[in-house]
Amino acid sequence: MRKFVLLSFTAVAILTGCTKEDSNNSSGIVPISTGNTSSNNSAVSNNAVDNSEEANNHGIDANNEPNPNGGPKGNVYGVKNPDRIFQLDSLKTTTLKTPGGDLKLWIMDDESKRQEGMMFLHDKEVKDNEGMLFLFPVVQKLSGNYSFWMSHTILPLDIDYISMDKKVLNVGKGVAFSEAPVKPAGDYFYVIEVKQGLSAKFGLTQGAKIPISDDLKGKP
Repeated sequence: MRKFVLLSFTAVAILTGCTKEDSNNSSGIVPISTGNTSSNNSAVSNNAVDNSEEANNHGIDANNEPNPNGGPKGNVYGVKNPDRIFQLDSLKTTTLKTPGGDLKLWIMDDESKRQEGMMFLHDKEVKDNEGMLFLFPVVQKLSGNYSFWMSHTILPLDIDYISMDKKVLNVGKGVAFSEAPVKPAGDYFYVIEVKQGLSAKFGLTQGAKIPISDDLKGKP
């Protein structure tokens, strides 16, 4: 998830790989210096609670265990994760052809999606050949202190920062639930998140050119 320094993003932080940035804008990124403090985060937190209540009302259990009140098991495709706003099966996807096989990526192309990122996802919900692709409307400048963090992110992640010319700048290591910024090595335009340790398998290594379609565009 991306983190903003904006007061509006504090709540989101409180909520994966999320994004974090050190500035007063709400692009789903929070400034490094201010950490998790933003009103947008509050909005995300409140929505997450609503989702949880709705899921519980439908007999869904978040731990993939039979719900004593009846209903399907949780955290599988087609079943709601009660803590998330954007369910995985509602997101568009793209597939990268890589040396390690096809890599399916959920597309996080607007601010709300970028803010939630991979928060609250459990291991059973994300296969080893799945991850997220974050798309931005403009290049994220190193001078702006933009970065990602792991607030409310259960899975340890590789956070792959990618430049506008689609080359991997660096592979950051996201520690579960950590609010410490995972910093990029330069200005980035894309970010890919996969389970920690799997970047090399799919050719996501420093300097590698990644075949991201030019048709994929980020929104504000």
